[in-house]
Amino acid sequence: MNTSPPKHDNAPGLSELSYRVGKHPDFFRRMLTRLRTQEAPSGKRPLAALTGADTTDPTIAFLDAWATVADVLTFYQERIANEGYLRTATSRRSVLEMTRAIGYELQPGLAASTYLAFTVEDAVDATAVVTVPKGTQVQSIPQETGQMPQTFETSEELTARAEWNALTPQLTRAQGVTIESDGENAALLKGTDTQLQTADAVLLVDPENSANWHFGVIQTVEAHLADDYTRVTWQKTAESASNVALSNPTIIALRQRASLFGYNAPDWRTMPTDIKNAYGETETDEGTETDDGTARTNWANFQMQGIIENNVRIGNLIDLDRTYPEIMPGGWLVLVSGEVVKPLGTRAVSTISRADFTLTAQVTRIEPESEDDLCSFGLRETAVFVQSEELPSIEPSELPDEHIPISDPVGGDTVVLDQVVPELPSAHPLIFTGTAVASGETVSEVAFVSGASDDTERATITLREPLENSYDR
Repeated sequence: MNTSPPKHDNAPGLSELSYRVGKHPDFFRRMLTRLRTQEAPSGKRPLAALTGADTTDPTIAFLDAWATVADVLTFYQERIANEGYLRTATSRRSVLEMTRAIGYELQPGLAASTYLAFTVEDAVDATAVVTVPKGTQVQSIPQETGQMPQTFETSEELTARAEWNALTPQLTRAQGVTIESDGENAALLKGTDTQLQTADAVLLVDPENSANWHFGVIQTVEAHLADDYTRVTWQKTAESASNVALSNPTIIALRQRASLFGYNAPDWRTMPTDIKNAYGETETDEGTETDDGTARTNWANFQMQGIIENNVRIGNLIDLDRTYPEIMPGGWLVLVSGEVVKPLGTRAVSTISRADFTLTAQVTRIEPESEDDLCSFGLRETAVFVQSEELPSIEPSELPDEHIPISDPVGGDTVVLDQVVPELPSAHPLIFTGTAVASGETVSEVAFVSGASDDTERATITLREPLENSYDR
């Protein structure tokens, strides 16, 4: 009988190693066999006649006990061998000690986490503010067949308010006009008899700071008879003041387009000599000259007239190409030359006779309130929008149901809401859900509040980081 311990050959990738040299029956059988074949120094086998296996015999009982000890020792020896490898280890401590041997430490296990939105009852007699205690359990709803609901617990106490149930971005804007950098701009006017037409000009002026203004040419005029208001849209010019919001601006229609006196003067270079001499020129062998002796290429003083005192220009005089009896003092005009725009208030208006550049006409002379030098506005190139009329705009309390819609997406690090949000704390998480502009798919993301400010109608939320997506409103 072979009494040698078994040999083990463990293949790679096993989930458990075989390492024991035997179990109780194996050890017991081996010891009984060797007991009978054990030789004394004399070469004899004194226990060869011991053939029984009764465990009541003290000798056999002693062997049985040692077989039990060997069985226990080899069991733990095999477990220790298995704990020495990552694939076969079953004890966390074994894995911890092995990772420490190469300079790593185990991190604590993390449970699944998510953000929860609680809806507070908003009935009139309901509690507007509630406290959700730490450890409140919430169960998920499986989205696909075969999935199991998952239970989540709140990690800390939180305060919930009815006003926070569903925050919506500002969808429409009132008469306070925000000018887009490009695209359509719109305003609502009281009544339907505005007599506005496309190609009329419109000037918007901040009543508290006239340096903030916008100028454009009307593109559409829509009269809403049922609600007694008119919606106008325009495209602002490049030189309008910066893209700032105008709160309840004064809206001014400029119903007449005029030219400056001299816009249709003949070309000086084509004039005969007698005409040039008649306008104060002297003829030389090389043609007419200016006062400094250089050849003249245009009419003398071919620019706006000025108010001169002690040979110093202290103001401007704007002479139009004809009389415009509708222009009154205290109104507005706008000078446009290419992309350069200049709105001006009118201080005084008069009618004069003007003769110059071979032209003679009765003209309207306007003295603007501004003392800026306007000589850069050429007589031929400049269009003058006049006959101003302030249009009655709709007050916010009078706005019809269809306000001016806001078309630009929600994004960036600032969001204006359609409602006031009281006591929204800093670092509070907000869940944004909507249609992503880029993909057209419904997505969600979490952002954290950096700050919040309220006015009488809506809140402005500043976020710690810009939103990853831009959302359709």
